Formats: sequence, C-alpha cells, structure tokens
Amino acid sequence: LGTRHQIETLDRYLLYRDLFLEGCYFISVLMFLVIYIHRPENRAWLYFALLSLITAMRISIYGAHLMTGITDNYRFINFIEYSTRIWFPILMLLLLNAAFSGNIAKWFTRGLVMTAAVLTGAVDILLIHIYTAFAPSLMLFDFSMGIFMLFLVLWPGGRFFPRNEHAIFLVYGMISVIACGIYDLYIASTSYFEMTPIGFFIALLGVAFILAITYTDA
Repeated sequence: LGTRHQIETLDRYLLYRDLFLEGCYFISVLMFLVIYIHRPENRAWLYFALLSLITAMRISIYGAHLMTGITDNYRFINFIEYSTRIWFPILMLLLLNAAFSGNIAKWFTRGLVMTAAVLTGAVDILLIHIYTAFAPSLMLFDFSMGIFMLFLVLWPGGRFFPRNEHAIFLVYGMISVIACGIYDLYIASTSYFEMTPIGFFIALLGVAFILAITYTDA
C-alpha cells in the first residue's frame, strides 16, 4: 500500500489532477453552450458541450472521488457511472455526424437516442443489482460503438464522413478514446485512475481544432 507519505502524495496528485480536468471540462461546457446558443443551426456545439459535461461527471466519481464530498448516495453515484457509459458513445457519434456533415441515416441516430433514453430510465428505476448484472453487455456496447465509429470514418470513399484535410485529427482522436476506453474496461484494476477522460481530452483538442478551422467565419 505504500508509506503514509506516499499515500498522501498520491491523494494530493489525484486531487490536483481531477480539479484541473474538471475546470477544463466545465469551461468547455460553458463555452460550447454559448457558441451553440449563437449558432443553433449546428448541433455539433451542443454535443460537444454534453460530452464535456459527461466526462466531467465521470471524473468526479473516480480518482479523488470528488463526488463523495457532495453526496454519499451510492445509488446516485452508480447512476452517473452507468448512464454516462450509455450516452458517451452515442453523443460521440452524433457529434461526428453533425460536425462533418455525415450521411448517417436519421432513423438510425434517433433509434440510438431513444434506446439510450430507455436504458437511462431503466438505470434510474431498477434496483442496482439488476442493471449491474448487465455490466459486461454495456462494456461490449461501448467497445462496439467505438469500433463502429472508426469503421464509418475509415470507410473507403468517405461514404459516411466526407474526406477532408483534417480527417487525420478525427482518426487520432477516436483512436485515443477507444484505446483509453479499452484500458478502463478490460485492464484497469483500481478506481484511482480512469484513462477515458484523458483520451477524450486528446480527442477534444483534435475536434476543437477541426471545428475552429471549419468555422473561422463564425
């Protein structure tokens, strides 16, 4: 477990890291919500803000466990864990589709949103031991959605996402999220460090760069 000094040092590191990331993501939430309010015709800004909010919520229940300083309601904390896992990949797909004028069928995206809403409601209503029994299935869903998005991006001829000079940033961003997600789902053995927020931070920088270049006339 380490010495008392090592444990205290780790606690301080986790606290400083999480506070830094929380600040970054909450600033992103406010900034992209303001942009969306001024340019509501492009929902990419809204999805960007929601993804930042979800990531900030996940940070609060890992690492320094900031959420436990606000509430000790385990059911609420568990709800954050599962509901954010449900919505993260779906919002990522909606963001990509909106930001790059994708050709994903509306019936498909609407179906995903409705499914996520139903699953979120189930997590809120059902007893914890019932929906946690499906944790492996949810892990498989997250992994499958990541591979599915990467497949759409790399589809020959840009059938789903038109090719442009910034596509490489999109690919690298998605790979970082998928790689970090795989680590969290299948490799990580403690709740002190979650890589997904770090992976999304890398993706956030890439997508932000693309959106900034695309909308320099805003």
